[in-house]
Amino acid sequence: MNLKRVIFAAALLALLIMPLTANGANVVKVNYTIDNVINIASDSALDITDVAPVAGHYVISGTTDYNTIFGYVVTGYNSGSWNGLGGIYSDLAAADPAKLSLAVISGDDYRTLYPGATFHGNNVSTSAALVHYTYLGDANLDGNVDGSDLTLLLNSFIYQTNHSALPTGGNSWLNGNFNYDANIDGSDLTLLLNQFIYQTNHGGSFIPTLPTHMSAGGTDLAPVPEPSTLVLLLVGLASLVSLRKIWK
Repeated sequence: MNLKRVIFAAALLALLIMPLTANGANVVKVNYTIDNVINIASDSALDITDVAPVAGHYVISGTTDYNTIFGYVVTGYNSGSWNGLGGIYSDLAAADPAKLSLAVISGDDYRTLYPGATFHGNNVSTSAALVHYTYLGDANLDGNVDGSDLTLLLNSFIYQTNHSALPTGGNSWLNGNFNYDANIDGSDLTLLLNQFIYQTNHGGSFIPTLPTHMSAGGTDLAPVPEPSTLVLLLVGLASLVSLRKIWK
């Protein structure tokens, strides 16, 4: 066996499994990880980034509950800096935080959205928590930012307006909380619209690894709607905002 190949393989393996040190903290860099239990110490972090030529950037937690994983991502997000210790973050998102992010969704919600679909070829249990590198505004993790994502955000906005409370699922990514704050509002809408415009101008998805792994049949689960669909939904949102001001 070629000695250079052996040395290269050993170095690559070490890179994949060895925690790296940054600012005195343990930062584990991986393309993806699948674990039943994920515990992250306050001086450590899990960085979803490019480590090896392996497709996919994601996390699957089998039994660590969704709320814990969501909290890790909020901590890692660190107000958009994507460098929070004690959490899950991504160097890839940090390189372009105006377009890219890590999305979190519960296994139960994922199974409801996509019955029978796998997640990167893995079966998804209702107790699982999933994290995926994707675009800001991609609420349903189908790899596109379109009318279906806006509908999810609008539904949350309408509920919040009518009930002065967050809908079922709270301030989740699926409900349209793309900046990981306490509300679903105009700032989230702006993030979604920016990506819709970008994808419209650049011919659709711009992350090569998305989204066919999320389909049971190997094809996109949700087609990109015509721009007119988005326009109609935006008109509806504008009306809601006006009504909200009147009610106040």
